[in-house]
Amino acid sequence: MRSGSVPPWWHPIQSDPALASGLGIVPAVLAIPAAMVMTVIIGLMIGLVGAAWQEMDQVTGGILAATGLFFALSVMFSWVGHIVGAPLLEALLRRGLGGWAIVMLCGGIVGGGMAVLLGSAIATWIGPVLALLQLIALRCLARVFARRRRALG
Repeated sequence: MRSGSVPPWWHPIQSDPALASGLGIVPAVLAIPAAMVMTVIIGLMIGLVGAAWQEMDQVTGGILAATGLFFALSVMFSWVGHIVGAPLLEALLRRGLGGWAIVMLCGGIVGGGMAVLLGSAIATWIGPVLALLQLIALRCLARVFARRRRALG
């Protein structure tokens, strides 16, 4: 990548440093429920695909349906991880290090910490996915807030 160029949105390590102007407490707080809503919607979609798939293959469909339901219901516990990860995610984006791979690694670390507290390793596996959803929400909100701040002067 050339010096001074903006990394693409899909870059695994870097993020657009211009996002820093749109970051703050409000976008960080709003990104948490946005990520949780995305989690429920994605979980329900996977569950519905699994339910439909059961007509063709009962085992695979059942696994998909159970995974989707588990994913949708994970928001009952994952809010703690989102709150813990929010300052970390914002710090990464402020430094231009909010790429998907870095964020998923941090989500795994936060999930690992949660797994110790919960006594279940599943948080280690679901943490990176939830961190990625929170990254998507925060990037979108940061862009909106940055545009708003530029417009207001």
